[in-house]
Amino acid sequence: MARQCHLNTCPVGIATQREDLRRKFKGTPEQVIRFFMAVAEDVREILATIGARSLAEIVGRSDLLEARLPVSGKASTIKLDRVLRPAMAGGCVQPRNDPPVSRAAIDDAVLAGVRFREPIPLRNSDRSIGARLAGAIASGRMRKKVNLSFNGTAGQSFGAFCVDGMRFVLDGDANDGVAKGMSGGEIVIRNRNTRHVIAGNAVLYGATGGRLFISGRAGERFAIRNSGAFAVVEGTGDHACEYMTAGAVIILGPTGINVAAGMTGGALFVYDEAADLDQHINPASAVLSNVAGEEWLYEAIALHVEATQSEHAAWLLRNWNETRAMFRCVSPREISAAAALPELQVAREASTSLRRRA
Repeated sequence: MARQCHLNTCPVGIATQREDLRRKFKGTPEQVIRFFMAVAEDVREILATIGARSLAEIVGRSDLLEARLPVSGKASTIKLDRVLRPAMAGGCVQPRNDPPVSRAAIDDAVLAGVRFREPIPLRNSDRSIGARLAGAIASGRMRKKVNLSFNGTAGQSFGAFCVDGMRFVLDGDANDGVAKGMSGGEIVIRNRNTRHVIAGNAVLYGATGGRLFISGRAGERFAIRNSGAFAVVEGTGDHACEYMTAGAVIILGPTGINVAAGMTGGALFVYDEAADLDQHINPASAVLSNVAGEEWLYEAIALHVEATQSEHAAWLLRNWNETRAMFRCVSPREISAAAALPELQVAREASTSLRRRA
């Protein structure tokens, strides 16, 4: 209701990184649990009053409904005949529209020790590949590292919740939600034509760590709410790095509008070939500056080339004397570019360890 989440001034201390405001939020996880338990108890009581034991028993039971329209006003003209029409015998008028069965069995097979002939082919019905593996590693049920190669088109949430010990390489493209909730590990998506959009919207949503390399463009809201991940991509849609609080992102191509809206931490580097980035950033949240730490930037792009074999990124490095001058740093308005650079130390260390492994 305050309508100022994007300003980092949330008056109740929820959507903000300011410590003075965060102290205003007194809630605890236990209170959230109690709230939902109370909601569930109320639902059970309401079901009991109509003689039902579960929500499934009242699906399609329009005979339990009655219209209570006002006697006057615009709402009194609403016709609810079709809503109250008795359902067909057996319940719903039409079958449930459950999503098709996913081949998340890939995760189950890996957990069972099955060895795949790589690369593993993917279809867009293959959703959340890697999420179960991440859970198994995080819980300690699986102690070995996972390094898998794929080709084709990945469905929603490829590599979601990726953790340390995981490395996924996809030759092809992916739908929305790539690497959402990522906290560690590495994901690589590569395509021979780096000017194509090869990853969907909300990539890296809410990530807190890990590394992502995409040799192509991503959709809207790339790295939204990124809180620590390191990523390189070769173009984005609108709202890139929205609400970003930490980490580092390098965009080697064009961006859409509203870049860095609500950004309160971290650093963003953009190859501004058209020299129009100032028209794309959100001036209320972010400022532009010349790049400091070019050596780190060169090393990070070289790491991207190593992971993806991107011809575009390789060209940038071959012509570094000219191209480096076209990079701009985007940082939060309240934090200078120089102050934001320490945020990159985690990414620097990750890059060094990865290069050592290679």
